[in-house]
Amino acid sequence: MTEATPPQQLLQSVDDSDIEFLASGTLERRRDAAASSRGAAAAEGSKAERQFVYRRNADYDSLIEACSRKLAVQHGNTRVLMIRANSYAKTGMLEAAFADYSAVLAAEPAAVDALYQRGSTAHKLGQLQAAIADFTAVLSLDPNHAKAAYSRAACNNLAGQFDDANADYEKALAMDATLPNRRRFNGSLGATTPGSKSVGSLGSLPASPAASSASLPRAPPSQHTAAYQRQIQLEATPSSGSAGAGQQRHARKSSQTEAVPAVSHFSIAAVLKPRGPAGAAAKQQVAAGGGPTQPVAATGRQQQSQQQQQQLVPGQHLRQVSIDVDATLRVQQRSSDEACTSGRHGPGGSPWTQLPAVHARLASLSLHDCGVASVPLEVSSPLRGSASSRGSSIRGSDSSGTLAGVAATMLGAQPPESRGPASAQVGASAQRSSSQEQAARQLTADEHHARGYSLRKRGDFAGAVREYTAALAQCPRHFKSLFNRAFSLDKLGNCSAALADYEAALALDPSSSCAHYNCGIVRDRLGDYAAAVACFSAAIELEPGNADFYHNRGFSYRKMERYEDAVADYSMAVQLNPSHSKALYNRAVALERLRRHEAAAADYSAVLQLDPDNAPAWQNRGALWLRLGRLEEAVQDLGRAIELDGGAAAAWHARGEANERLGQGEAALADLQRACSLEPSDPAFLRSLGLALRGCGQHKQAVSVLGKLLEAQPDDEAALQARGFCLRKLGSYAAAAQDFSRLLELGHATTRAYNSRAYCHASLGRYAEAVADYTEALKLDPHNVHAFFNRGISHDKLGDPAAAVEDFSSCIALDPGNAVAFYNRAAALDALGQYERAVADYRAALDAEN
Repeated sequence: MTEATPPQQLLQSVDDSDIEFLASGTLERRRDAAASSRGAAAAEGSKAERQFVYRRNADYDSLIEACSRKLAVQHGNTRVLMIRANSYAKTGMLEAAFADYSAVLAAEPAAVDALYQRGSTAHKLGQLQAAIADFTAVLSLDPNHAKAAYSRAACNNLAGQFDDANADYEKALAMDATLPNRRRFNGSLGATTPGSKSVGSLGSLPASPAASSASLPRAPPSQHTAAYQRQIQLEATPSSGSAGAGQQRHARKSSQTEAVPAVSHFSIAAVLKPRGPAGAAAKQQVAAGGGPTQPVAATGRQQQSQQQQQQLVPGQHLRQVSIDVDATLRVQQRSSDEACTSGRHGPGGSPWTQLPAVHARLASLSLHDCGVASVPLEVSSPLRGSASSRGSSIRGSDSSGTLAGVAATMLGAQPPESRGPASAQVGASAQRSSSQEQAARQLTADEHHARGYSLRKRGDFAGAVREYTAALAQCPRHFKSLFNRAFSLDKLGNCSAALADYEAALALDPSSSCAHYNCGIVRDRLGDYAAAVACFSAAIELEPGNADFYHNRGFSYRKMERYEDAVADYSMAVQLNPSHSKALYNRAVALERLRRHEAAAADYSAVLQLDPDNAPAWQNRGALWLRLGRLEEAVQDLGRAIELDGGAAAAWHARGEANERLGQGEAALADLQRACSLEPSDPAFLRSLGLALRGCGQHKQAVSVLGKLLEAQPDDEAALQARGFCLRKLGSYAAAAQDFSRLLELGHATTRAYNSRAYCHASLGRYAEAVADYTEALKLDPHNVHAFFNRGISHDKLGDPAAAVEDFSSCIALDPGNAVAFYNRAAALDALGQYERAVADYRAALDAEN
């Protein structure tokens, strides 16, 4: 097998061969390791059937970007326009697809495939007359175009032109019965656009069974293609000719971003790919019909529908504090349920089933905790009428799977192959009421599921839950409906119901690593961290090469305060994916908890090498430097964090503390005030600002700030101590005494607290209470000069000069140069009539002052 052009070269020069490569796929023989990873039983079942894997070379969004680059240079390249138009149609961007098809037809008016595809797009847009005109043009150019006849019949039916619809159906049935297999429409009327070809076909290849019905399953893109997709996402810009379409695509992507709290994260787009044979083997698959069944053939068009990718565009909060990971995984379904799908293969069908895409977004890290709250993986839905849902999309049909048989069933007739002379008359009569029967037909489980998926993509999770529930009412073992209803319930915040659905899905398919993983995320949100760890461990056992599984188990370990286990899992995630920024980030947080500060700083530095604009990493490393006393580095890192995210209150707060310790009082106050303005009720921010104001002598402002804190936390000891001090300085002794009394009631019995309350008592003339408090202070600190001196003053005020002399003498013994103590002892001795000693103390006081 020849090696494809490296993605870097594709980016530099996008030529026709590159576009053709991206629009096609690669057939690879399955490796033995891929089958062995599922276990012996599963391996035996797969060896006989699944010998090859068909891998798409690019997702539709990347293909659109590549085509836009090409068209920026060659505006009239109709081949590339067709590829981009088909890609737009596959991703639901119908207006852009219609515009590109029209551009092709402006250059080549007789292009049958472009006419047919534009008609199908107009049909989807509800422009029935325009669609009929295009299908009519197709039939004028190619009278044997059965698909155009069927499609025009459907449009006539919707437009209420029932006679024309019946005539077209008759023509299509006759045409389909006589044409060779390669021209028959092998699909279901449930499909919105019957028979649309693969993106890269451009109508140049016949829709033969080999090319469509028997197409092999799509597998994840190869590594070089995934790298190209990532570079396209980061670098590609749409051409001026597709500005409107680019805006639509940007809006569609932006709508998928969420306020990932703050755990979370950064602006790097990462694509998780299977790593080696074991990784590919561990991918999971789900039959589109939901019920486990015999493998059903999948057409190239249908495989592309199921392979649509959701691209994540970083929003403001995502860029600052989150990393979004687009993880393309697979979900496997092994059990069988004949009630959901018929399990029949169409003509030229294939025993291989589709591998629907699964997308993951891992949500956010908090600026304070820096954890990761992950978003579950989700299973993509194929369009109605896809190969994997064909068995259940037509209820009660015994047709072989051709469009002729499907249309006959919809019209109440038998398939052409089984109609005899008598039954033909009945069929002709039934066709006249086809529209009434079609309207009365009950939706199948697959159709409800497809509608639910469409609602979920638009953000209507409640509506999606209703459709998935309707699907499960018809088919209780519909795996994808269970899985996706759980995803939608989780989005609605109903974690308990989501958990129940994931567990039901696992009962159907215990080998689904995605279901185990999502189950772990929900259990983590419910606070059942041990159970979450068990779920993540089960997912790891099934898919040991998935870095995210280790990362999220590490996050649950961290919440359990099992920091060593968390570090081990984060390290394994980094080993599997060295650019896994979140694993590096959260390992740094866990290392901080273990007081391994240097290692934590190294991990933060590694994150910043990968993502220089990661504000939380700058902030956390700056806070780490602050704890280590490296204040200048702290101010620098925190300043960078503030430049990237001016609303990060924690960064302002930490820089304020660093500036205060550096003696930059005004800068410190400015930073702390900014933090409080961003988060006015944060206790830590209010406390720091209050203490800074007290230190600057702004006692009145400090009392106001600390009062707000104490309203929320009446027993905050630091705030009581600081406010009492400021009130005392302001002369509000009674209020200050109350703060000190509350502080002592809380058990904060310190020398400073007793001295402070005693001073307030003495200032209020309550000398007995002052003596008592000074005595308690001296019990705690027998050498406290301040307590001896002030108790002596209080004794003197109480008329006890002898006790005063004793306290002043103790003070002088501890501080022989205390002139005020000599002076006050002299006054007390004078009151006792000991004049000679009093005169001596007066002289000693004068000597001490000089």
